[in-house]
Amino acid sequence: MKIKKAFLIAVACVSACSVVPFSTAVTNDFSITANAETGEIIKYENFTVKKYSDYIEIANFDNFATETTDIVIPSEIDGLPVTTIGKEAFNGCYKLTNIVIPNSVTKICRSAFQDCKKLEKMIIPKNVSEIENCAFQGCTKLTEITFAESDTKIKIGNGVFYGCTSLKKIFIPKNVDNIPDAHNNVFENCTSLESIEVDKNNENYASRDGVLFNKDFTTLIKYPINKEGTSYAIPESVKKMSSRAFHKCSNLISIEIPNSVTSIGSYAFASCSGITEFEISKNVTHIEAGAFANCSGLTKITIKNPKCIIVSSSYTISNTAEYSESSTIVDNIVFNGTIYCYEDSTAMAYAEKNGYKYESMGVAPETEPTTDDITESTTNNVEVSSILGDANGDGVVDIADAVAISAYVSDSEKNAIDEPKWIENGDVQSKGNGLNANDSLMIQQYLAGIVSDLNS
Repeated sequence: MKIKKAFLIAVACVSACSVVPFSTAVTNDFSITANAETGEIIKYENFTVKKYSDYIEIANFDNFATETTDIVIPSEIDGLPVTTIGKEAFNGCYKLTNIVIPNSVTKICRSAFQDCKKLEKMIIPKNVSEIENCAFQGCTKLTEITFAESDTKIKIGNGVFYGCTSLKKIFIPKNVDNIPDAHNNVFENCTSLESIEVDKNNENYASRDGVLFNKDFTTLIKYPINKEGTSYAIPESVKKMSSRAFHKCSNLISIEIPNSVTSIGSYAFASCSGITEFEISKNVTHIEAGAFANCSGLTKITIKNPKCIIVSSSYTISNTAEYSESSTIVDNIVFNGTIYCYEDSTAMAYAEKNGYKYESMGVAPETEPTTDDITESTTNNVEVSSILGDANGDGVVDIADAVAISAYVSDSEKNAIDEPKWIENGDVQSKGNGLNANDSLMIQQYLAGIVSDLNS
């Protein structure tokens, strides 16, 4: 079944950073401007820097002023410590193969070294406490990242090593205390990555056989794209599959999902082209946007929970789906496989809505009601959806909910949402403030995989 569908959302995808490199061909040391908030901009050798009252920020390196391939960033300029590598400071410096960062640096800003195509190795000094989004994105020759031993806690942003296609192994030290889960693209498109190891003294993360988990092994965060082996059994301790956990793991032909798993994040198994069959246990309550998108070999998926919440976008389960991290358009959606499901289940409703083939497994066996049940009964026994994000009460979260909220915000009398519970469902952003345009936007971001959890 092929669906021609353009899913266009007026939001910017944050899984990759698009920036334009810049340079300055001025060679003399002089002051350009002074501002108490932005700092005094001066030249120092081949650097443009911002001079503040108590520190220096490296703003730009003039890639065209020198033929050198190795540079050492100074630890001090004009008697002040160099503490910050600024936004896009070395972006697109294609000549550099080695950059030494001094111990005085505490912050590496967004896209600081993005697209340094020849950079081979990098040591993160001991006093760095934050590495912002996309700092080393697109450093395609980077083979080694070393974190200096330190007790300084490090926060890592989205897409920090995105597209570092030569990176084979990475060791996460004890002081890394935050790896973002919302998009889980820190190691996205690291096509050579074989292993992610974690210091045993890290308080938040752990690894087993080169796979990254949270500390108690209840969340599988990232399976390396190029890890050796064609099959993998997810440990039975795991309850949650993070967004993009197995994204593009085309080497795998078999993944065993244990009964312990209750939630499958957005794009968790997307583009796993070698997998032909998935079996989803009765304990899985949520399947997020794009979880099984673009799985070209998928012929069969069995969903055993009749009330499993499935993001209803057709690309959530698909053989082909043209999508990317830098676009919110999903098109040419095809699924020629079969969904095995129970009668009157959410999986059956999903298949029918998208015109997909399905096979009924009969009436679902009765189970004890839980707090995660999809619906709740009102006093007159009419079932009212209680799915977070389901603002029109149809039992699924899709673009129609975002449209319903936008219409309601525009004219609440003309476009009334009759059921109070549905209004509560739609109030996803800053809960308790009532419906507004931000709720509609957050649902759109959720459907695009930009936001992985409406509870966040």
